[in-house]
Amino acid sequence: MASGPHAHPEQLAAVANGEVDVGLCWSVPEQPGIASAVLGEFPLVAVVQAADPLASRREVTLTDLRIRQILITPRADNPYLESRLQADIIRAGIPRTHIEEVGRYDELAVHVATRGHVGVHPGPIAFTNPLSTVVFRPIADASDRVRICAISRAEARDGSIAALIASLRSIVGSLDIDDKLM
Repeated sequence: MASGPHAHPEQLAAVANGEVDVGLCWSVPEQPGIASAVLGEFPLVAVVQAADPLASRREVTLTDLRIRQILITPRADNPYLESRLQADIIRAGIPRTHIEEVGRYDELAVHVATRGHVGVHPGPIAFTNPLSTVVFRPIADASDRVRICAISRAEARDGSIAALIASLRSIVGSLDIDDKLM
């Protein structure tokens, strides 16, 4: 099984070539010869300081963020997810000058905690966040939820792969993100 920073182009190639049986990745479009199983769906979230007025809301919109400095992490490893995020940013009327890219989530969280910026990130990051001074609010007007997917070769979905994917779906399904978002 493969997951991680090589998530998309390299991982898709490794699965297609039979080098990897199952890969884990964020939202992925249909690919010939690749079967994708959605393990779970999570919101795109705004990462804000606990003292930020946005933290008092149950959810926020991208249009709420138009006048704020927004931090994102690179999505070059997933052009599909990147294109959807960029389309949402344009639709919300957020100027490109308000978007700053930082290398990793931990940098994003530190900037949010110390500089008062707002981060935009897939929601599962809430499970690993080490800072108590930042909180997460679902973004209500994001075009879609972020999916965690298991990918495999379509013709290789035998009993053991199907069982592994069923186990992964059960694990992801047991994650209670709502607990982390309020």
